[in-house]
This record gives sequence, C-alpha cells and structure tokens, in this order.
Amino acid sequence: MNWRIIGRYAAALFVGETVVGFLEDFLFPSSVAVLFGGAAASFVVCGAIFTHLGAHQPERPLLHAWAALLVQVAVASVLAQILARWMSWIGRSPVPLIIFELAVLVCALVAGMLLGANLRQARRSADA
Repeated sequence: MNWRIIGRYAAALFVGETVVGFLEDFLFPSSVAVLFGGAAASFVVCGAIFTHLGAHQPERPLLHAWAALLVQVAVASVLAQILARWMSWIGRSPVPLIIFELAVLVCALVAGMLLGANLRQARRSADA
C-alpha cells in the first residue's frame, strides 16, 4: 500500500467534504432539501475523487480507496470532537445523520471505483 497516495486522496476527500459542508451549513437555511442536496453534492464530489483513484491506481485500488476513506473519516471525527469542545456554538450531529453521511460516502466509493475500473479497462483496451 502506498500511504502517500492514501494521504493525498484522504486530503482531497476532506477538502471536498469541507467545502460541501460549508456551502450546505453556512450559505443555505437548514431544510430537508438542503440535506439531500448536500448529500448529492457530496456523492458527486467524493465519487469523482474515487473515480480518479480507481482509474489511476494500478495496484489494489479498492484497498487504497477504503484506506483513504477511513483516514478521512478518522481525521474529520477527531476534528469535529475538538471543535465541539472548544466552540460551544457548534452542536453535535445526531447519529442518524452521521450514518446517512457515511452511507453516502460508501455509495460514492462503490460507484467511483466501478467507474474508475471501467475507465482503466477502457484505457488498457485502447492502448492494446
């Protein structure tokens, strides 16, 4: 496993999720439509990152993708805990919402890896 690549993709996922979360929380009023719109945006952004990983990682792309996702979730969880303790105005997310967000990330991983594998296979066929 290449931890440098895992770190890069975990950082890309973190930045993508942070931007989507910022736009969702600070620019739009809270509603169910914004929740699903944010989930769709998160799916597209993270799916694109996983597609890139799947298309460009020749060895064990799925393992690298899962490792990047786990690193990103771990860092985001620690950061969320730190921010919640230091800034009293930041509330904690309810567990169902956290599970929903994780499900969106896993779906983005699966869809992105499938698309990335297809792109990698198409590139190999074109090169042959």
